Formats: sequence, C-alpha cells, structure tokens
Amino acid sequence: MNFQPYAVYVNQGTTVATVTFYVHSSVSIGEYTFTLEGRAANGQIYTCNFNLNVTPANSDLDLYVLSNGLTIPRGGDATVDLRVISIGSFSSTGCPSSDDTPYRVSIVFSPGNVYLGPGDSTTYTVRVLIDPNAPSDIYYIPLTMTSLDGSIVRSCTFRVHVLPIS
Repeated sequence: MNFQPYAVYVNQGTTVATVTFYVHSSVSIGEYTFTLEGRAANGQIYTCNFNLNVTPANSDLDLYVLSNGLTIPRGGDATVDLRVISIGSFSSTGCPSSDDTPYRVSIVFSPGNVYLGPGDSTTYTVRVLIDPNAPSDIYYIPLTMTSLDGSIVRSCTFRVHVLPIS
C-alpha cells in the first residue's frame, strides 16, 4: 500500500481531510492498523489510529507454498507444492510463472496452465533446479499466479538454501 503525505493547513477550528487507500492486488488479506499523525503550529503532535480490513474481491485467487523452504546442493533439484485456490466467482485459467529467479536457478511448474472455476483448487509441483555453478547462498524464489486475462495477479515467495557440492 502506498500512502503519500498530505499537508492540511487550518487557520482556526476544525477541518476534515479524506485519506484514500488504493490497495494493490498483491496486498495480503487481513487487518492492518495505521497511525495518522498531525502536528499543530505550536508543535503539539496529535495521533489517531485506525484499522483497514482488506477482504477478498468477489473474484480472487489465493496461493501459498506448502513448505518452509528447501535445501538443495549445487547441481541438484527438489520440488515443493504450490496450492492455488479460487475465491468467490473466479473462473479463469491460472497461469503460473516465476519472474526474477536468481541467476543459475530454474523453475518448472507441473502442470502448466490450469482452469479454475468457482470454489476450485489445485496443487502445482514446482521443481527447482540448481546449476552446478550456482553460488551457495539463500535465495527467495518468487512464484506468481495470473488469471488468463491478467486482471488478477497473486504472488508468494519461498526460501531455497543452495549448498556447496560435498
């Protein structure tokens, strides 16, 4: 969520300002607490806490990885399950992808694109292949599911620890 500071100048009395949140589709469903702060001309600070409840759209996707992460030696591979759930009236083909994967790390989804109707769910097997020359490190792999028309995009990440070849 983006919030731009906005100055409101009041000469005397009370004024009303509207704060509008534009919630990107990648923001997780849940409740968020925000603090709005204002400073009077005399330097006194006033604060107000408020809650924002992000709920699923009438048509949405939810996805999550069924693992805490993988440990893979260089030159090796392993799999993890990605669960995708249709929410509400979602009815489209889900297209999995992994953009911005680390250098020398490859991702293969099985199956490929899958049609999901209202209330459907599916589990993808995500194969992670590590090049023998990949640096030993901890990587966070982004996984994305996009509706066929591109109107809904959901992402999650999971951890891969690449070990040196023993």
